[in-house]
Amino acid sequence: SATERTAQAAPHSDASGYHVVQPGDTLWSIAQRYPGVSVDDLRRMNDGLPNGLKPGSRIRVSAPKG
Repeated sequence: SATERTAQAAPHSDASGYHVVQPGDTLWSIAQRYPGVSVDDLRRMNDGLPNGLKPGSRIRVSAPKG
């Protein structure tokens, strides 16, 4: 299924285009996991991430499909 393929490609993402922040994650390390996504893209999709990355929080890593 598509969900299984997504999980294999990016273990901490869910099907809705979000990444679940893990301890030690940085914008750069998250961007490296998602081909075609830059740190600037992450900031733009998440209103600049003013509060930083908190483990367990979800940040958008891809535009909504459709």
